[in-house]
Amino acid sequence: MRKLSFRWREGFIHVYSSNEGLVIDASNTRIVFGERQISVEGLFEGIREYPEGSRGEYKKLYIDLAFPIKGHPHAEGAAYQRSIDTHLAGYGISYTALEGVGYYLTIYPPSGSLYDHAVVSDDRILVYMLSRRQIYHMEERGRHTIILV
Repeated sequence: MRKLSFRWREGFIHVYSSNEGLVIDASNTRIVFGERQISVEGLFEGIREYPEGSRGEYKKLYIDLAFPIKGHPHAEGAAYQRSIDTHLAGYGISYTALEGVGYYLTIYPPSGSLYDHAVVSDDRILVYMLSRRQIYHMEERGRHTIILV
């Protein structure tokens, strides 16, 4: 299994693929990006959605996290500390490190997915999609799943 690591605050977040989708594994949360759903374990606080575009043809979904994402102390697999674009299992990944500002991971899912892209920052996830998508929230044993239809 190919695993990537990206500098995140004082450690590294690990990114790998599983049968569920693209997994972002941090020391205090696990986020899974599937083609039709996004799951957050641990830090979930709530969701907000807003129309976007001149005619409201797009939608922004914010998944707020209760605390900042913390990295693991050590990298696993290929480790990146500078901004880079790469891919893993059909997902495009754009890592941006802004000195003094923070770290951002932009996820581009495979074609046919129900969202255009998602941006992960320290304390929230932004998901950009067409406005016709319906959003459902499900919680099960500490895992929050956002389902898109």
